[in-house]
Amino acid sequence: MRFADSRTAAQAALYYVPLSALYPSASQVLQTNFACQTFLPDAPGNPNWSEFCNHRLDTQINSALAAESNNSPTTASLWARADRTATDQAPAVPLTTTSDIHLVSERVGNYQYSFQQGVLLDQLWVK
Repeated sequence: MRFADSRTAAQAALYYVPLSALYPSASQVLQTNFACQTFLPDAPGNPNWSEFCNHRLDTQINSALAAESNNSPTTASLWARADRTATDQAPAVPLTTTSDIHLVSERVGNYQYSFQQGVLLDQLWVK
């Protein structure tokens, strides 16, 4: 992956993330892709492709990780704050977004959707 090589000084890269991949946690997305410690200068396998480093975001990630390890009720809001910081800085910008539209009859109940498995057919009921 030439775009992961921080020695090339690339300004942009196109990368496809398959939707069939396991649904990642906030830490897998934010920490792996945008934390300062994941940027490896002059490395052919740099995991932080955008070469992004924001110490405020790192502090927020560390706070969310600590809350997560303690099962704190503030965990979700801390990850949301870190996500907002990363989003506002825009180190990565998606070119496309996908949408899934599912139409169901009024007779269908208990409709549930999973990012990994799609519609959970075993949970549906029909009148």
